[in-house]
Amino acid sequence: MSTEENKVVIIDRKFTDKEGYKHYNDFKVIRKYGEGSVGVVKEISNIISGKHYAMKIVNKLLLQMRKEYVRIGKGKMGIKTAFDAVEKEINIIKELDHENIVKLYEILTDEENEKLYLILDNCEKGEIMKWNAEKMEFIPWNGETYFTEDQIRSILIDSIQGLLYLHDLGIMHRDIKPQNLLMNKAGKVKIGDFGVAQKVKSKENDTLTNTQGTYHFMPPEWWNYETKEFSGIKADVWALGVTLYALTYNKLPFWADNELELGNVIMKNDIDFNNDRDASIELKQLIRKMLNKDPKERADLADILQNDPFFRHQD
Repeated sequence: MSTEENKVVIIDRKFTDKEGYKHYNDFKVIRKYGEGSVGVVKEISNIISGKHYAMKIVNKLLLQMRKEYVRIGKGKMGIKTAFDAVEKEINIIKELDHENIVKLYEILTDEENEKLYLILDNCEKGEIMKWNAEKMEFIPWNGETYFTEDQIRSILIDSIQGLLYLHDLGIMHRDIKPQNLLMNKAGKVKIGDFGVAQKVKSKENDTLTNTQGTYHFMPPEWWNYETKEFSGIKADVWALGVTLYALTYNKLPFWADNELELGNVIMKNDIDFNNDRDASIELKQLIRKMLNKDPKERADLADILQNDPFFRHQD
């Protein structure tokens, strides 16, 4: 399999071996990782090279039947299907090649049942944090009570480097959150899930008039309906700031029981640092910089990497 270009390949060999493992062309399914909103994810190996990958299985017909109304800008609403997001994700990630971005290597198509099999980087450790809806908190992937600040620093560096690469290409992710930051066995963090990402003309012209994603990670300027447009880069910085707070405290910095109240909380409330975790002054200051409600004053990612005291402070 070539890693130099993304290929669309028709499945011409599909069988189950004598040990019960399913095969698709040169790929053997090892185990199921989990199931997301758009498909099942499994670990696979290439029987020729021995290299392991993740395979996302997408049911095209099923996703085309799932429709929803979305805000498309300036108060207007539109209809999209779940498969629209998958197509957008494929069109964006097939051109990406960076160590902190989940790479798409190949797309297998099954003409018999109209499924797509996306062959992706294998991130064995999965999401850096999982959301516990019952306790209303995040759980670090390693099962520890909290990440250490050195661990947070490493995750943040990888995430910023991935975002800087995307922004240089004019790609706004729009759904940065712990569940979309994946870790491989070497501890490298990779940004995944580009279903609501948007490509703009350039990083200097990153204006958005609409956004999608996860409400708790959306910036104050999005909630202000008097705002006609806003910076996609600054929105990603805000979402990474919310993620940084979650990495530190296992909680969300802003919470409400409904969408309307949540918007008011995000626009008006201060950040609450009254938690059991005793975080360093440098980490708290960085959270404040990234969660500045004024997008013009919000932290710049390149400047953070080069100059922020948090990256010179050690546990």
